[in-house]
Amino acid sequence: MGYDINEQLCAIERFLGWDSEIVSILDKAAGFAGLTHLEVASLLRMDDKHLPRLFQVARSIKGAIYGNCIVMFAPLYVSNF
Repeated sequence: MGYDINEQLCAIERFLGWDSEIVSILDKAAGFAGLTHLEVASLLRMDDKHLPRLFQVARSIKGAIYGNCIVMFAPLYVSNF
């Protein structure tokens, strides 16, 4: 596609302000809206000060979708060997 995700993240940091962008992404996620690949990449670069909010949003989404239960996923490999 011809774009560098690192360049895009640096542009966000320069022009929009990193903290405001992270807060905006977490607010979007809290509203059960899907995140783009660039927004997910931004969350990977965020400062530790945003972790409590990230965990709170993740807990609320998990609770709304799965309720009060533990959900485990196991990979399934299928082969013809």
